[in-house]
Formats: sequence, C-alpha cells, structure tokens
Amino acid sequence: MHSDNAVKQRRYIRRFACGLSLVLSFGLLAAACGNGGNADPENAAPGFAASGTEANDSGSSPSSSEDTVNAPTRNKSSESAALNQAPLAPEIASFQVPIADEGSAKKDNSIRAIGASKDGRLLVQPLSDAYAGALGAPSCYGTETDVEWSGTYQAVWEPKAAGKTTEVIAFPAGFTIIQPGDAPVQMQRESAGDTELFFYAPRYADCHGLEAYVFGVRDGKAFPVSVRMGGDEVLGYFTYDPGRPYEYRDGELTVWGSPGAGSDSIDVYRYRYSDKDRSLILTSTGQTAPSASS
Repeated sequence: MHSDNAVKQRRYIRRFACGLSLVLSFGLLAAACGNGGNADPENAAPGFAASGTEANDSGSSPSSSEDTVNAPTRNKSSESAALNQAPLAPEIASFQVPIADEGSAKKDNSIRAIGASKDGRLLVQPLSDAYAGALGAPSCYGTETDVEWSGTYQAVWEPKAAGKTTEVIAFPAGFTIIQPGDAPVQMQRESAGDTELFFYAPRYADCHGLEAYVFGVRDGKAFPVSVRMGGDEVLGYFTYDPGRPYEYRDGELTVWGSPGAGSDSIDVYRYRYSDKDRSLILTSTGQTAPSASS
C-alpha cells in the first residue's frame, strides 16, 4: 500500500534524477566545446563529436534536455505506425507520461472504465491504492484541468449471475489514465458473431499514438483479445492516430497509424476477429493520406 508521502517521494526522486542528468549533460558539452573548433576527435568527450555536438547512431542532433524530461518514453519505430504494440502477457507495458500536478494529487480507488455486457460488466479498477490529480498544464496529453490517474490497475469480470469476480488482465504499476472528467469511461461495445467485443483506450490524447485494449465476452466469461500481425507476432493492444479514431464496421476493424514527420501518407491496418484464436487477425495493410487533424 502506498501512502501520499511515498508517491511524492517517488516524484521528487524522478525530478532529481532528471535534474542531475541535465547537469551532467551540460558538463560534458562544456568539456567538448572547450577543445575549440579544431579539436582532435580523439580528445573529444565520450558521446560527443569534435564540434561539441552529441553524436548518435543516426548522425542527427540530439533532443534537448527539456524534451527528455517531458516527452514519453517510446520506441522510435512506434511513432509512425500502428505497430507499436506490446506482446500479450499477464502484465502489459505502459508508456511514461507526465505525472499530475502533485499539489492536486489525492488517493482515488474508483472504477475507471466499464464495459456493459448482457452477461455482466468488465471493470478497470485499482489493484491497490491509486492516485489522481489535475495535469496542471496544457500539452499534447490533454488540458490543464484533465485528470490523471496512476497506480496498479487491473481489468476484472463481474458476472450478472452468481459467481466470483475474476481478473481478466493486470496492468503494470505506474499504468496511467488521462481523461477530461472523473466519470468512468464507457467501453465501446461491438459484436463479432456470438462474441461481444469491448474496446478501451486509457487516454484520449497523445503526442504520437494512442493504445487501445480489446476484451471479449462469450458464454458468460471474459478474456483479453490479442492482436496478431502475422507469423509469431502476437500483441497485447493496437495503437492508432489520435486525430483519427479506429473504426469497427461489418466485422472489420480499421486502424490508422500516426504519420511521421513530413510524411504524405499513413499506414492503414485491417483486422478481423477469430473466435478460435480469441484474436484480431491482420488481414490487409495499405496507405492513405493523413487526415486534416493528424
């Protein structure tokens, strides 16, 4: 069980670490620049070119320290397409997003999402203490008044008939939810034959792409739905362009990826649900022009 003080301590430690990293980065930069414009590359500081700019594998200039602190931690290949998925597992990886304004943080163990089925309810709720607070500043993650929840969360199945509430999937510690208000999100419900499908997105805005989890309900039981990209690649969720929500129509799920910088096209992925595999299976890919809001 986490206390309010423990949460604040973690935040102070994280910010202290970021500040220390910033100081060290400036120190290395100053040492490199001190060699002058004709510096010998062999005498340059490790990780820096002779000109005093940081070297990297791609040869491009590094991001600023401010970007490192404020940007979410992501795999580079995940920023331009809907392939930035995590493998299906009892615990699914979450992205690092800005923590809420610590002055507004408070304990909040409320249900955060509901999927209403004819046989019961899917619920996203804390496994232990969770905390909520206002973002405090506008960004690509939302507005300053949006609410952020963080903690250890799980999706559970609550049957209508007499029976025990069971865990469907556990999210990792630090799982983050951001929504405009404090009311629970209603999961999108769709049908695939005799199976009910429920789509859940923890956040509504993002700098690159939003993740969406899919759950199935059939014969009074709930289960996670995986995403099969072909071969042995089985994923735990799909991601989509924040400016263009996914669509489920006539049994087919269409997902638009996020455009890369300067790109004049985006990837499009189409899936169909398989009852046998309890999976959304990729059936085709293509490209299209980015939407105006992307």
